Amino acid sequence: MLAGAGRSRAVFMLNVKESLNCRIIKAGLSSVQDAGRLGYTKFGISHGGFADPDSAHLANLLVGNSANSPCIEICESRFELRANESVKLACLGAWVDLCILDSDARIQRSVAAGSAFYLSAGETLRVQRWFAGRTLYLAFAGQLDLAQALGSFSTDLANQFGGLDGRMLINGDVLPLKSNPAAFTREPASGARPIPIWSGADLHTVPSLRFLAYRGELAAQLHLQHYQLTPQCSRAALRLKGVALQIDAALSSALSAGVIHGAIQILPNGEPLVLGVDAQTLGGYALAGCVIQADLSKLAQLKIGAAVQFECIDRAMAARLNCEYVNRRDRQLGAVLASC
Repeated sequence: MLAGAGRSRAVFMLNVKESLNCRIIKAGLSSVQDAGRLGYTKFGISHGGFADPDSAHLANLLVGNSANSPCIEICESRFELRANESVKLACLGAWVDLCILDSDARIQRSVAAGSAFYLSAGETLRVQRWFAGRTLYLAFAGQLDLAQALGSFSTDLANQFGGLDGRMLINGDVLPLKSNPAAFTREPASGARPIPIWSGADLHTVPSLRFLAYRGELAAQLHLQHYQLTPQCSRAALRLKGVALQIDAALSSALSAGVIHGAIQILPNGEPLVLGVDAQTLGGYALAGCVIQADLSKLAQLKIGAAVQFECIDRAMAARLNCEYVNRRDRQLGAVLASC
């Protein structure tokens, strides 16, 4: 019986392997993400999902997927993926240098970020250089064929579930893809090269993180202050170095309360910490305010070492900026849908 069970397991594993068609050669800092999971913060499970959802949505639309289909999210690092059979891909988010290698690891051609392209069997996609931005999305036509956890494909690194075994991707991982024959009925549209929404501002100026005040005295101190992103940044939070704010003793020992993506906490040393999509659901540090919707994608795209300025605005200004951002995003999405 044991021998028979062993044969059955071997056959099952072989069938699974034959259905997989992309292999991670160099994983860098990458994970599987989608739109995230709602309704579980009361259990200590963050929303998670795409750190820059607009870029991920555009990448998915370029390959004919629904906007919230799972992608590989790559944080600034070297990344390589080999196709075991032909697949249609799109990369969007950070401005990067992409090239395709043949089976002998020779560079065959370059491809443009922000466009759809084909990777033939045996070819390797390499993310070679990063110019602007810190987060890139790789979308597959037909999407990744993984199991959902609590209604989402996203990797929850803190709780170790979702994505691929609840962890970051590693060298040698093999990814299953759902076939999408419709994706191969036409060539990618050459005119469909969307500009990432986050890069609408002048990339040569110091970017602003505009926020609504939560505690007026802390917000006033933070307003127009410049800080630098430290290497201690992740999907959970952005650590910043710069002017130390003066914190009242009562605030520094506040009881824990619910926190959200974009919340600006002030650490005991007086420096700010901005919470990301994978942040904890409760926090006890003093709160200065929260970054507005229009600037949340910047949290995923600011490069390590970059300078950033905080700007406190009122609710009327925040509503106007958020509305302009949503309109610009919707025009982009509409243009991509029309061209594909």
